[in-house]
Amino acid sequence: MPVYKESELIVSLADDNHFRFCDCRTYQKLSGSYLKEMDFGWWNAEKGCLYLMELKDFSSLTADEQLADKFIEDIILCVVDCLLMLSAIWTNSEKGQSLHADLTQTCPAFSRQLCRVKIVIVVKIEARHARSWLSPLLDRLRSRIKSKVSLLDIDPKNDIQLLTHEVAKRLGLPVDY
Repeated sequence: MPVYKESELIVSLADDNHFRFCDCRTYQKLSGSYLKEMDFGWWNAEKGCLYLMELKDFSSLTADEQLADKFIEDIILCVVDCLLMLSAIWTNSEKGQSLHADLTQTCPAFSRQLCRVKIVIVVKIEARHARSWLSPLLDRLRSRIKSKVSLLDIDPKNDIQLLTHEVAKRLGLPVDY
């Protein structure tokens, strides 16, 4: 089982069902042109769902600091760019074929067919800030991205989550600290 450290969190994903766009040759060739990616993706066959996960470490923020709109903008860019890469695969474009070949090296079950997608953003943050900061951020994120993700039948209310690292672990996501 591969173990990764990202944003001061540890991620353990099962063999043969996960991928990282950053490890794909096709993505690496395109990333210099402002293409963004999310940290991890994996296929959950039991749920028939593809998960995309981004990790952020905000544990060093002080009480006077707040998570800025830049965070929302960065997440939106990452989500939209990942969905564009997935769409390239699902429409079988030339770049999509290359991406699919790259992804199936570590995730052989990766589907070329449009499938259900869940987007999970895990934030390492002090518990005392979690409730007051994350709920308004999630509302703003869902509001700003709703029309974009709806094009792929992604429901922002049910398919986009912003979780603390502790909650993510309790929910069984492959995150530890």
